[in-house]
Amino acid sequence: MRAALDPDNAGDVVARAAAGDGHKPEATGQWTSADAMASRRAGACRITDIIADTVNAPAVLRLLDTPEVVDVEAPRGVPAAVWWRGRRLSIAHADGPERLSGDWWRADAFARDYWRCDAEGEGELLVYGESAVTSAIAAPMQWFLQGRND
Repeated sequence: MRAALDPDNAGDVVARAAAGDGHKPEATGQWTSADAMASRRAGACRITDIIADTVNAPAVLRLLDTPEVVDVEAPRGVPAAVWWRGRRLSIAHADGPERLSGDWWRADAFARDYWRCDAEGEGELLVYGESAVTSAIAAPMQWFLQGRND
């Protein structure tokens, strides 16, 4: 984030979250630089107040920089276990699918089935399956882990 918002490495950049325009999780928000003095005049809190408010905050979905390919055990199409970074994570509960698809006329069209999975000992994971269609034959589902709550 610093490389994008503070390219001259001055260390005086304040970042704020801004809403994005898209259905894919990676397109729903972004970081932008903010004027620290204007934020203070507008009634922004001191950093100590922000830290105090976040101590008891609920878990937040953190997206990975790039979704990682994972293997998913999905009997009857519902994720039961995820193999991620050499470990098998058992899924206690999977909520989904939430089907998202992009505009077919655009170059970045997509079709994904998102699942929110409660992994035992790891918290909630956001995984999605994507299948490519080539010449009217559906390819097997390719699975990705896109984020997790921390």
